[in-house]
Amino acid sequence: MSARAELRRLLAGSRPLVIAGVSDGLSARIAERAGFQGLWASGFAISASKCLPDVGLITMHEHLMATAAIVGATRVPVVADIDDGFGDAINVVRAVREYEAAGVAAVCLEDNQHPKRNSLYAGLDRKLVDGEVFARKIEAACDSRRDREFVVIARTEALVAGLGQAEAYRRARAYAEAGADVVLVHSKATTPAPILEFGRRWDSPVPLAAVPSTYPGVSEEELFAAGYRLIVFANQGMRAAVAAMEKTFRALATARSLTAVEAEVSPLSDIFALVDYEEVNRLNARYIDHSPRDTENLLHQLLVANPEARPERPALRTASLQLSYGELLDAVRGIARRLLAAGVGPGDRVALRLRNSIEYVALFLGITAIGAIVVPIDPGAGGERSQWIVKDTAPRLCLVHAGDPGPGEVACHAVHIDGASKHAVFEPELPRVAAEGPLPAVAENADACVLYSAGSTGRPKGVVLGHRHFLAIARSLSQVIGMGPEHRDLILSPMTHSGGWQRVTSTLLRGGTAVIFEGTFSVAALIEDIAKFAISGFFTTPPVLRTLLRADPGKFAGLPDTLRSIEIASAPVTAAELAQLGALFPKIDIYLQYGLTECSRALILDARKYPHKLHTVGLPTRGVEVAICGEDGRTLPPGQEGEILLRAPQRTDHYWNLPDLNASRFRDGWLLTGDFGVRDEDGFVAYRGRRDDMINCGGMSYFPAEVELLLGAVPGVKDALVAGVPDPQRLLTDVPWIFVVPHNPETWSVREFTAHARARLPAHMVPRNVVIVPAIPLTASGKPDRRETVRRHGPGQAGST
Repeated sequence: MSARAELRRLLAGSRPLVIAGVSDGLSARIAERAGFQGLWASGFAISASKCLPDVGLITMHEHLMATAAIVGATRVPVVADIDDGFGDAINVVRAVREYEAAGVAAVCLEDNQHPKRNSLYAGLDRKLVDGEVFARKIEAACDSRRDREFVVIARTEALVAGLGQAEAYRRARAYAEAGADVVLVHSKATTPAPILEFGRRWDSPVPLAAVPSTYPGVSEEELFAAGYRLIVFANQGMRAAVAAMEKTFRALATARSLTAVEAEVSPLSDIFALVDYEEVNRLNARYIDHSPRDTENLLHQLLVANPEARPERPALRTASLQLSYGELLDAVRGIARRLLAAGVGPGDRVALRLRNSIEYVALFLGITAIGAIVVPIDPGAGGERSQWIVKDTAPRLCLVHAGDPGPGEVACHAVHIDGASKHAVFEPELPRVAAEGPLPAVAENADACVLYSAGSTGRPKGVVLGHRHFLAIARSLSQVIGMGPEHRDLILSPMTHSGGWQRVTSTLLRGGTAVIFEGTFSVAALIEDIAKFAISGFFTTPPVLRTLLRADPGKFAGLPDTLRSIEIASAPVTAAELAQLGALFPKIDIYLQYGLTECSRALILDARKYPHKLHTVGLPTRGVEVAICGEDGRTLPPGQEGEILLRAPQRTDHYWNLPDLNASRFRDGWLLTGDFGVRDEDGFVAYRGRRDDMINCGGMSYFPAEVELLLGAVPGVKDALVAGVPDPQRLLTDVPWIFVVPHNPETWSVREFTAHARARLPAHMVPRNVVIVPAIPLTASGKPDRRETVRRHGPGQAGST
């Protein structure tokens, strides 16, 4: 619907149309944002903005340019207040054509003599043009419009000039008969009585309009009841702007410090938003940026070409620092240019040994923006693992937090984001071996990251993930969770692993805010952050989940309604635990996801939607194909256990420097996961365990995870892990042992546990040995580490029971 048709629809509505007087595009956009459905391009306000009195001093060109800016800045109908039409009927014809061509919805002409004098100026001898002459001007205006929807408003100043009700009525009648679509009756009385009296006498179908500047106490209901369909708040915006500027400038002149007004003035981000600065980014991404429009590039898709990444909205937040999307983009580009100047280029590796922080996010995106490859190193991983990763990837640089000497054998630079400039500061400064230049185009299918996970040999293996893999996960996960611009994600898990980092990218893709948890985890700290930052969702691991389940339920009673979802992954979770979590948080969606570093978030279970499937890890996410295959590689029917194979947009296709492993794990586009599971008739997959963990007990093969799931929650036990160990008696290949962390080791009964196990498990699955341990070792990604547990506490180790 055109603005003119919309104006006519509003004038015929069940309540009066109230429009606001504006002088330029900025005031027009503010009024529109405030909720006004129409605007008045005020001759008074436009003159005042040029510091001129409203006495016909501005030309039609000046008024038209201001009005065109108002039309261009908004989508609502604009009524141009063109006073006397800039002259006689011939001038009116040209004016109507010019304003119509500029997209104006209506013009308002008044019967003041030319040059006009503002209706409210005191001490003037008010003279009006002859009524019949003005009627012909209205006729000329109506005849010259090309679009019949264009609205012509005739304004009579008879009441202002003191000519009385009869003359006002006679003129209004003549103007309506000349073709006016609306008649505006003006008055400078301090009460609405003259206007209301006129309305009660008016018997024409042509609607009336009023400008209640001098009688502000009248209600829209009173005016509407008297026949007024259009109400103009003509000059309040200009007057408010003058009052605010006078107050601000006086305070500045007196205090001679910006702090005197900073809390009261609009933030710059508001101005940026009003003038639609984000469009510059969109246009730059579309027409100037080197990246192709649809390139799978993290910087491009998350920050540059992302319509949800509004520059003024918060992107990253901690307790002490916040970066908007615009500030994050500036910081990332600055980092990228500094790295280029330091000689880092496409394909080079840069190690990040950082805890969760705004710095990690900005650096990751800055490194990948130039086609270089991030090598995350968990700061808590230990020196041996860090040195192995550095040796394997040969990074050009390692970026750390202040006080971290780094892993050695590579140049290290501490980095922090300056709270004032919001830019990265390197200590020591990065070397400058080249001039800073434009960011290079990132090659299609470029690698973005080498994530190290535990390998079957005990050495970590580098999983190579590209831009397209991270973006595929972000699109899928954000859709499942229902993320949007209002989503606030609490980042608990390490960003150096896929679970934590992919929550960041998913949140940014949808224009939400990633809130980074700081400090030592506790249930109290988690609850405090959820409430403080109005958190919408978070990802966590089973150990944290079990901590929540052991906590006093009363602690969660005051959680805000903003929390909508919890996602769990990294290790098996029992159906009983999921049910318990659902009861603890009855209004919160719960998602269990299955995946590997090589193909994360491949399956997700919506525990609320499918409460009868809590024993599974869910259904394939968007674009993911799952096959359950036997030892011969053939696909097995539902109900039969086999290896889980995955083919998906987020699946990597190679490891770093491991060609033999590439050949064994990737086949015809499929990833051979090494995990075993069963798919049911509905497509849900139940996880059984890792091939490497399988226990072969006297010809009976099964997985430790099966034993743990069947055991369920063990009374008096905080944590437990089952593993196969070589049979000391050499009668069976393997025997199951269980390693337990009791709440109270001194009183916990092995005999009672054994009775519990025999009641729930087949004989070949009952643990042959029970070992009490202080804690279950975890892998770098937070998963229970069976191999390390057996190494520390298995046969021949002190403490084996």
